Amino acid sequence: MSFAGRRLWLWLWLGCLVWMGGPGIAWASDSVMCTDLETEKSIPVSITGVRESVTALRARVERGDFHVLDLNSSLQARRRRLMGDLAKGSWCVVRSHVVNLDDEFLGLKVDTEFVAEKFRRVERWYRNGDLRFEDNRKLKRVLGEAAKLMAKDRNEAANRKLNRALSILFGGTRWTLPSSDKFSAFDGNEGAGEDYVEILSYEVEGGCPNLDGKKGKRSLNRVVKELTRTLRERSLRPLDLEDGERLIQDFRGYYSLEAVWPSIRVLCVIRARVSEVEIGLASVVRRFRGINKMFVGANLSASENQEFKLLIREASSKLGDRQFQGAHKILDSALVLLGEPASFNHYFSTDGT
Repeated sequence: MSFAGRRLWLWLWLGCLVWMGGPGIAWASDSVMCTDLETEKSIPVSITGVRESVTALRARVERGDFHVLDLNSSLQARRRRLMGDLAKGSWCVVRSHVVNLDDEFLGLKVDTEFVAEKFRRVERWYRNGDLRFEDNRKLKRVLGEAAKLMAKDRNEAANRKLNRALSILFGGTRWTLPSSDKFSAFDGNEGAGEDYVEILSYEVEGGCPNLDGKKGKRSLNRVVKELTRTLRERSLRPLDLEDGERLIQDFRGYYSLEAVWPSIRVLCVIRARVSEVEIGLASVVRRFRGINKMFVGANLSASENQEFKLLIREASSKLGDRQFQGAHKILDSALVLLGEPASFNHYFSTDGT
């Protein structure tokens, strides 16, 4: 074979090599080896595919029914890290973020429980936030509209109103997670916040077993009347209950928005927790602790201070004799002296009377 022939053959061979190997080489440069989440084996993953999955997830969320704030705190943390890991080229980590976020979004369902808890979170952010007058007015209107839709079991429409409320509160789209600083301004913490009390359906049903799905003002008035009577008869106050004072604050916030169903739900939880209280050593000690905290900030006159000390001595004596009911009753007088209302109706009044 001549030199010219051998050169032609070499170029043809190299051309074939490039033609056959080129796609493989290009594919290899666009892939990384990641651990499969199911098999725990290493598999090649396309970098372009990872990028596209992030874009697709974002698009689905922005045009879907759910906001990134509907996720729990651990998944919100994943969303917060996602874009940073993408910028760093941590492709396997990004892939894990997308899979977990996508699975969670697919698992969400707009039902009564979902919308009720979402309303509670948004209302708390609204209550704690420092909004401009116009935004405050808009948000109050939107939350009121959402509450009325919830009372009619129009959950999808109520969820859309709540997404609108989140847009007013934090701006951006449903994919946008507020910065930590902005979250702190509304909540003092990330997520639902340290003051947030989760309401579970079994507590609602346990506290109001005869409600039968009735969500109107008549049902609210009936629950208020029954709960007030129970508190008065048993001489129980919010501080005697687990998260009682926070639940009363939530109730007043919902009632001020004319959010009837959320108001009923929180009252039913209070009723359930009232039924769990037994007057004994633990409950009396709990009262003593609450009174100690209240006394620090109290501004009693000399005569009131003398009366207060006398009541505490009497209650302590009853406690020492294991007369728990007597100690509980005496401490109730001390609580009124420190500013707790004499009338139990006060707890369910939104005007402070």
